Amino acid sequence: MGLSDQILDKGGGVIGELTKKLGVGVDAGQIKSAMDQIVPFLKGKLAGGLSLPGRGTALLGAIKTNDLKGFVSDPAKLGSADAERHGNALLDEMDATEKDAHVEEVARATGLPAATVRSLMPAAAVATAGAMDADGIIEQILGGQQDLLAKLAAIKADAADGKLDDKK
Repeated sequence: MGLSDQILDKGGGVIGELTKKLGVGVDAGQIKSAMDQIVPFLKGKLAGGLSLPGRGTALLGAIKTNDLKGFVSDPAKLGSADAERHGNALLDEMDATEKDAHVEEVARATGLPAATVRSLMPAAAVATAGAMDADGIIEQILGGQQDLLAKLAAIKADAADGKLDDKK
């Protein structure tokens, strides 16, 4: 089981820490249900952000420099001010309208107040980014980009050599 799977493990880890953080009135099942929807959303947005020139470099730097995978391997850190700060920085890179719509959708689906779902987002962003790093997903994305850049360079070289000219 990779760290991405462990994020959604109801028995403890990230779910347990987030349940503790939110306190009385919220149970692990509600948090698990919310995270089942939040994590794939964030994973998609983070992967998309990593694919963008410039923005991807900044996002990669934020994930690696801040050692976000450490937050997943030690979920107790998710309640810290550092996790909140790093998570908000990741979320700030995403489209606000899409985030708000997703928060509302998760709130409707889980019965949790939108404010509660919104409060889960920074820790979920840190946990998701950290798990993506630990599981090698980030390297896969970057490897795919490098392959694409190499192919584009080969096409450019072929074009410069006239190999792509139409022969009529």
